[in-house]
Amino acid sequence: MKTQGAIDINKLKPGDVIITDKRETDLGGIFIRIGNFFQRGFKERGWTHTAIYAGDGNIIEALPEGVQERGFENAYIKQRHDVRILRYKCLTDEQARKAIEFCRGEKGDQYAHKKQYYFVLHYLVMPSLRFALENKFFDKVFKRKKAYFCSELVAAGFNAAGSFPFERAPRKIIPLDFYNLMTFDLIAERKHPSEEGGLADAFQNCLTYALYLIAAFVFFAVDVSIAIVMVLFAHVVLLIMLVITFLIAIADAVLVTRKKRRRQSHQKEGQGGE
Repeated sequence: MKTQGAIDINKLKPGDVIITDKRETDLGGIFIRIGNFFQRGFKERGWTHTAIYAGDGNIIEALPEGVQERGFENAYIKQRHDVRILRYKCLTDEQARKAIEFCRGEKGDQYAHKKQYYFVLHYLVMPSLRFALENKFFDKVFKRKKAYFCSELVAAGFNAAGSFPFERAPRKIIPLDFYNLMTFDLIAERKHPSEEGGLADAFQNCLTYALYLIAAFVFFAVDVSIAIVMVLFAHVVLLIMLVITFLIAIADAVLVTRKKRRRQSHQKEGQGGE
């Protein structure tokens, strides 16, 4: 089958961001796929990897084997990947050089596998409770020196270059975050069609869709359960506070009454003495 669209490497500039969708099943990216699903929906779920174009046909990326530099054409153009090339609108040539220099300086660093769990945890927790993940404890849990997740490496490069397109920290950026046409231009896109077809392909699509729907319902059930527990807890706390307030009010009334009676008693004793 022919691919839809083509990538002309000669049109790429250093600093361009490459996001890819591996067409075959990739269990290693399941956490990112779940995050994508809850952020952008089913159709965009597969964009699970990010790299930065370093020039001369090479890219720098964080892989399970570590941060490395390799040829873009052999890595993705000749493979069964969907590819998008994105260019940050505010990035100057000098900033692109600094971003690449930073990423190149991290070659050999390890891959941050556990940072993938953050994205599932982030979407598992209801929006009103996500602030709980923004603390020093979780920073220590998910932050690891000299280790990068793929999109984190590219985001960290932009941050080091002084031109950061995100509001969240680099470790909280997923590959699909780069696909924002407000801040990035879509330079090129290549879609590699599936080699499967017919009934088998339809069954696989239906099964995959069903699994994501199940995941959505599970996440929804967890969120609802947490919400119910929180509401009940809040009402229990409110009831306790009302009881305490009522008891304090009664105690205060009793004390005021006693003081008033003592004052009246002292006044009568004073009048009797006269």
